[in-house]
Amino acid sequence: MDEIKVYHSLWRNAIIITVCVIVICAILIFHLGKKNPFMDWFFVLFFGGVGLFSAYPVMKERIKGKPYIVITDKKILVYNREFLEIRFADIESFSLSGKNIVIEYKNDATLEVLMTGPLTITPQKLCELMNERLTTYRQMKIGEVYISTTK
Repeated sequence: MDEIKVYHSLWRNAIIITVCVIVICAILIFHLGKKNPFMDWFFVLFFGGVGLFSAYPVMKERIKGKPYIVITDKKILVYNREFLEIRFADIESFSLSGKNIVIEYKNDATLEVLMTGPLTITPQKLCELMNERLTTYRQMKIGEVYISTTK
């Protein structure tokens, strides 16, 4: 099967950044120069930080040319702050919790949460794709065991 590559959504993040810039401009135009500019500067820094925080993953992906998530036949690769490799052999199931994907591991029954912020695919569709690949992987493993025992 082909690799499935998932990126952060350029348009969704562009909307967030645009709203932040508009709010910053409105604060600077209408409120700067008042007697107490502390709150104005607080909001400018806050919305500027939100804009930069939203732009960072998109810019990193575009510059490096690496997607946020790659789903292969045997594993899932996540390029976040740290590189994360999730093997289907270690996974019990994937489930959806709000807009995040919860990964349940087999051996130690631990849970891991995969953040699915504004991506090019909906969290529901991504969870379905991961579960489909997990099912395909399990069927492939059963087929390999059957073939090796019949020889």
